[in-house]
Amino acid sequence: MRSEQEYLQIKLRRWTIPYELPTGAKIEDATKPVIPYGNGFVTGLVRAYNQGLHFRLRPEDVWLSILFQLRVYVYPHPSAIPELSSSDDLSIDLSIDLNTDLGTVDLTYLEDRLCGLSHTFVNDADLRDWLIPSFRTTREKSDWENVLRRVEERVPTFRSEAIEWCKLLTPVIKGIISSIESPNLPQTKELWSLSCHFDGVDVGNDKETLTGWITAFCFWSNSGHCLHPEFIDENTLHYSRRRNFINEFSHGDEPQIFWNDDKDDWYATKVTERKQVSLGDMKYHQIFLQNIPNGTATSLAYVRDSSNRRIYSVTIVAGPMGAIPTRVGYLRDETVLQPWSGWYMLQDSVHAMPSRQEHTTTDEQGHEVIVLD
Repeated sequence: MRSEQEYLQIKLRRWTIPYELPTGAKIEDATKPVIPYGNGFVTGLVRAYNQGLHFRLRPEDVWLSILFQLRVYVYPHPSAIPELSSSDDLSIDLSIDLNTDLGTVDLTYLEDRLCGLSHTFVNDADLRDWLIPSFRTTREKSDWENVLRRVEERVPTFRSEAIEWCKLLTPVIKGIISSIESPNLPQTKELWSLSCHFDGVDVGNDKETLTGWITAFCFWSNSGHCLHPEFIDENTLHYSRRRNFINEFSHGDEPQIFWNDDKDDWYATKVTERKQVSLGDMKYHQIFLQNIPNGTATSLAYVRDSSNRRIYSVTIVAGPMGAIPTRVGYLRDETVLQPWSGWYMLQDSVHAMPSRQEHTTTDEQGHEVIVLD
């Protein structure tokens, strides 16, 4: 039986090259089991829907999914949010200075230092405030209204694709707010029944697809290509190795192009007979299950451990990377699934700091003093 940490290490190896966890990395509340998912919110909701589980959703789970979608959108559209720099920009020096051993550093202190890196990526104070809201509890209606307000006010300013994305997000968040106000109304049950719907089978050129309002949180692929049919054309996708077309369609059927993943085959599959899920006037698109984007982000950084004169080259992985199941009910016979977010600092290499050099300078009183670099 593997531990949660071992499972997460295996999952991380699928995203990048293998690393070793440094001694300071821990799983938050390690007494609880963590089911590793590439996207804790989207995949967690899909699994809960399929297995008839309860699903506990917090405002920060939705907000993080929105931010991680914006992150991949910026890659091919850097001018859409010019105040936001890409974490892949090697000219940006991401470094954390510590005066204590990395293996024994207080994690709260380290998290504060990590949050401070936002000033490196985000050049606008208003945008930083928008990106990092303060939520109270899981049940506060005002927190959900805060999410809605931020989406409606700012997302449409991020250009054309983001305008359509905002139209898909808004009915979902409004529906969640209504379900908090009136949890027992039929409309509330209908909202959650429309979260997911599956069609098709993975046989030949026919591919199983996912639709429902959950695909509002799957608007862009991991490389930032739009998954919504309105924005898909051959000029914006990776070239395929080969194409598999269904040459004949029944009367009234039209082919819809999907792609298996960013660097794999394209497929044409019949979708006109498949259910179209709508909230109000908004219709939600269909995607392949393997097109569910990762809910995590990675970034290279340096940690300078002054106490031991070491410099660590690390990869930071953060985001909703799994879900926690909890037994509930009088007989403990029901399960609640909740997205789990966390972060890891993965050690790439470590080397000694350069030897300190003495030099002479002048203090405020005009006296010469010797200092160490």
